Amino acid sequence: MKKETNHKENKKQKPKKHGKLIFGMLIILIAGILSACAFFEKNAESESNEKEFIQPPPGTVQLYHATEDSIEPDEELYQLKQPDNLTATIEELVEVMKLDNNISIERFSIDEEKNVSLYITRGGEVSSEKWLLNQAAIVKNIEELNINKVIIVLIDADGNEISTATYSDASFYYYQ
Repeated sequence: MKKETNHKENKKQKPKKHGKLIFGMLIILIAGILSACAFFEKNAESESNEKEFIQPPPGTVQLYHATEDSIEPDEELYQLKQPDNLTATIEELVEVMKLDNNISIERFSIDEEKNVSLYITRGGEVSSEKWLLNQAAIVKNIEELNINKVIIVLIDADGNEISTATYSDASFYYYQ
């Protein structure tokens, strides 16, 4: 009878060994599935990010305008009429930029190092925040043309210089 008891005990032990083995394999399978899901989700996210940053067609620029608390891109890209002529392009951008009603770009100049000076009047009441946001939008628009620096010269109604400031692409990082 001892033999039967040992045989029965052996049978009881085998299912326990198989149960632990099956449980271990199940845990490994679940971990593999979760890893694969995370991998594919990451790849899908990076592909969608790549689609967002599509290079605009040649001769087009993305224009920006000031809102109450930031600068926003215009809804559509702007097609330049003379993209190879920097002076004509800046003149065109100056005409189509959406600025506060009390802010006006009167004239501009370009030096040999591709620095652009913009002579701007500010009439009426323009808050310092609104002025800063409009400057950020102006600089971002002009820098679409691969300009070295943008110099904003604030002038009064008679054309007298009030202040001058030089900006680069990092000057308004907070608002972008």
